[in-house]
Amino acid sequence: MRAISVVFFAGAPTLVLGLVLFSLRAKLVDNWRAIAFLAAGSMLFFHRILFFGEALSQSDANLLQLQFFAVYKDAILSFGEIPFWNPSIGAGLPNLANPLSAMFYPLAPLFLVMDIFRAMGIFVVCHYVLAGTFALLFARRVFRTRQAALVFAILYAFNGWAVTRAAQQPAIEYLLAYAWLPLAALAFEEAIDGRSMLWAVVAGGSALAWMGMACPNLFVYACLLLAACLAIRSAVLAASKRWNALAVGFVTVVGCGAFAFVLGAVEYAPARELAGYSTASRLGENLPAGWRGQALSPAAMLELYFPYVPGRPFGVYYSPGVLALCLALFGAYSAVSAKVHRGIALGAVVVLVFAAALLSKSPVYGWVAGASNLFARSSLIPAGLVLLVLPAAALAACGLEGLIETRRSFFGWRSYALAGIVYLELFVGLGVIYPGFGERRLNFDYAKELADFPHLDKVASEDGTGRILVESPTEGQVIAPSYAVLSRGLSRLNLHLADFAPDWLEGAVDAASAEMDPQTLAVLGVKWVASAGELESLGEPEAIGWPGADKHYEDNIFFPLRHEAGWLAWNRVVCLYRLPGAAVVRGEPPTRQSLVAGSSGVVLEELLTKKPADFSNWTPMPIYHQTANTLTVVLPEGAVTRLFAAVTAYPGWRVFADDAEVSYVTAAGAFLAVDVPPDTKVVRFEFEPTRWNGWLALAALAVACSVIAVGRETAPTGAKAR
Repeated sequence: MRAISVVFFAGAPTLVLGLVLFSLRAKLVDNWRAIAFLAAGSMLFFHRILFFGEALSQSDANLLQLQFFAVYKDAILSFGEIPFWNPSIGAGLPNLANPLSAMFYPLAPLFLVMDIFRAMGIFVVCHYVLAGTFALLFARRVFRTRQAALVFAILYAFNGWAVTRAAQQPAIEYLLAYAWLPLAALAFEEAIDGRSMLWAVVAGGSALAWMGMACPNLFVYACLLLAACLAIRSAVLAASKRWNALAVGFVTVVGCGAFAFVLGAVEYAPARELAGYSTASRLGENLPAGWRGQALSPAAMLELYFPYVPGRPFGVYYSPGVLALCLALFGAYSAVSAKVHRGIALGAVVVLVFAAALLSKSPVYGWVAGASNLFARSSLIPAGLVLLVLPAAALAACGLEGLIETRRSFFGWRSYALAGIVYLELFVGLGVIYPGFGERRLNFDYAKELADFPHLDKVASEDGTGRILVESPTEGQVIAPSYAVLSRGLSRLNLHLADFAPDWLEGAVDAASAEMDPQTLAVLGVKWVASAGELESLGEPEAIGWPGADKHYEDNIFFPLRHEAGWLAWNRVVCLYRLPGAAVVRGEPPTRQSLVAGSSGVVLEELLTKKPADFSNWTPMPIYHQTANTLTVVLPEGAVTRLFAAVTAYPGWRVFADDAEVSYVTAAGAFLAVDVPPDTKVVRFEFEPTRWNGWLALAALAVACSVIAVGRETAPTGAKAR
């Protein structure tokens, strides 16, 4: 049964995507030339990733997605388990429950069959192709000419906002969610035009589910955009007295929302549970701080559209291009003078006004934020910027269609050349010029990037067991970034905001880092401490030199364009300390946990207020076996019956003593402690999200509905909605 669950988890989303694409096969064949152009355009932008062995230049992917998929690959291939738990960060964190993990997701099996860096590059390029393809199919329903639809698809897939999601600092998860937005819009249009409502619910609901899994921030703003477009479309249907189509559209929207929950609950439910325990994280209870919640002035919004200005303006990385802007202006003019797509132009203007009200944090923003806590906690920047970029793309397509219809004798086939020039401008600007100046590079040499951490090489060569604690003045991950740690099979105790850790674990790890007490660190499984300076409490350090540190950080992509004083955690030398006392391990892989046994005069429940140092005189226990989601301990005869495990006491853990479940408590503020009966021989810790089987059953139901919907498509029936 477990094997079936793992196969279903890994393959079901890709199966659903395959079914949706199969059901669109007639449209795909009809538009194959334009789709081939979009695919070739995607490959050209990222040709060094696809053909020269380089990797995605993306800091958030390095911090987050590569970490998630490294655990995903290890759990499925090494242990045949669903990747619920990540033992390599902190004292362990939920992997599936991270709001940005996107594990139950189309194309994820790519990470099972190739190196995760190469898989990530192909994964991202596929999303550009899907974004362009779905945008093209949607635009073919909206615009009368193929050329206008192609321009809209080009601007959707390759505008500055979209391309720079895959370049350095911006977040790749926004792109993953963005790719599915036009599929949701297409499903609605197909439904009101008479296509099977079940198919529309499956296609649109899948798109919404995958948007929510990939990036909740963009999902929120995408829903705002869809809601605005739905209101405009509904007004048009009502004005034309297409009441049946209006009713069908309403039912389809409700059905899509329900299907999205049913398909995505395997990720939504665990993520929502984690968010409740993590108030400091991006999906916690706080409003977005810093640049993510920054209001934009009208001048900044206008600057967004014009890329070719001196310096490094905010708008450089988001513009749809000058040619697109000219077409958009002509599209607005055509709507007024020649009545070409007046409804689309009016809708684009309405969305632009709404976007300006949100991005300037006018009272409209306050009203929406007050109505929805999820919206209030979502990042305004960069998610909200799609509300400015996409109306310009729609107006540009209107402009080209206006040129074709008013000057058909001249533009004819030349309009395809104009579409190619629109792409060429974006490629030259975003794919050649700006990366050439060192801004927003699209790729890097990941072999060099992985190799350039001599202090991690030292740890890995001597002993891979135990955790690393990084003490540094600013960001601990600079000295030991997640992707470099995981690639060496190591584990880092330090947490980062992006890890969405429970508050009590953040507090416990921060306290241990501040105290730097060897006994406390030993109980938490720390065997190595890396620091920018000497730490007297830990004895004499071993100095590990890094002669190329300055050059590395000047050229690399992990934290680009940062020149603040003290940003680098260390200057050419790191102080490395090796601590004794971490638990001995038998078998492979090396454990990232620490487990001790001892006795205490207090009742089990009172261990919550104890400090980790209070357990330092307990006896280290060998961990007999470890998998992705389990720890197994074999107790010797006469062993004490109270165990302390330096594993995050997150809901979902279960403890078994000789196959009989026993209850555990939270000890030292964040970790597991348990009493087992005397003469217990084997203790097993297992992690599985709460109510998991129910969420998995819902996903299976969604997949079954997808099969039925596509099966019915082979013999469509019913009249069009009027």
